[in-house]
Amino acid sequence: MNPAPINPECGVMTLPPALPAKLPAAIAALQRTLERGGWTVETIDLDLHRDTARAEFRRGDGRRITFDARNGSACIVREHGSQFLGRTRVPFGARPALKLLCNYLADNGTAPMLASEVRNAMRIAMSAPRLLEVAS
Repeated sequence: MNPAPINPECGVMTLPPALPAKLPAAIAALQRTLERGGWTVETIDLDLHRDTARAEFRRGDGRRITFDARNGSACIVREHGSQFLGRTRVPFGARPALKLLCNYLADNGTAPMLASEVRNAMRIAMSAPRLLEVAS
């Protein structure tokens, strides 16, 4: 099989969900960890050197979590379908906000997960060398 195409304008690799073996190992490990709690990685773009990050996660029942960090602050938005559930602003940058995000994903999964498991998987994903978008 040919590797997934990478858009040269934005550097985002798009993969159909039927090809999880094509995911970079770090992102695949995060996906496997989150799947145990009922979450799916929709998109992830982490660049903590520039203190920017964007990630979206979806739970099977339609809950969506969007994480966006830039310019020294971060925001975690929670939605269920088209219903807005809330927003948490973190003024300290991406790293502390990622810890909050991991705690939220662990606490609100459909099955029990340890926050430390999610944080470890996220830490490994942060070391992934490229941007990634998982097409749904």
